[in-house]
Amino acid sequence: MGTDESDIWQINPKDAEDPTGAKEMVQMVKGHKENVDALAAHPNQPGLFATGSHGDHVYLWDAQKKELIARKALKGYEVTALAFNPKGDRLAVGTLTGRVFILVLEMDPARADPKTGLHRVRVRVRVRVS
Repeated sequence: MGTDESDIWQINPKDAEDPTGAKEMVQMVKGHKENVDALAAHPNQPGLFATGSHGDHVYLWDAQKKELIARKALKGYEVTALAFNPKGDRLAVGTLTGRVFILVLEMDPARADPKTGLHRVRVRVRVRVS
């Protein structure tokens, strides 16, 4: 995994028998306006992952479709760390100030925003870490 101009790329060996040889780059997603500082893979859904940027947004992506499926602004809090719970319905978001947000993921496509198609993400708990 690497970033270039805040896009996320997957770097794969061209030959599985020679992982140190030539590589191919596959762009996974494009859309961050700030540097990507955090990434977490969903524990149960292959291709689903979350990213956090130097800005104050958390994004949820579908790598197979190469599209954004949800985003949440944490106004004024720079995202530095992300982690899903084992069930995958909560996402812990660590910030530069030491605050941790727990995001509740509601992945019911029937409840997606009809204008944007994005799924709903709610902030459930705010905890200050000392």
